[in-house]
Amino acid sequence: ITPRFPDTSHRGAANWLCAARRATDLTVLWLALACPHTPTHLIDTLCRAITDPTPVPRRTLPGPDTGALTITHPA
Repeated sequence: ITPRFPDTSHRGAANWLCAARRATDLTVLWLALACPHTPTHLIDTLCRAITDPTPVPRRTLPGPDTGALTITHPA
């Protein structure tokens, strides 16, 4: 997660930028911007989703540049 951006409104509130980058070449995979008016429940949902330790199902394996993989199977 990227640190917050400076507030351009000068009212004490700040925007937050969340970004996911590929570890091998730092390619940005997705961005999410939250402003002071973003509903709290959406921020909570995003934070829970990106910190969930449950493995993510994949349709294809990553390339060899990814390194060692841990493969898990659903219970």
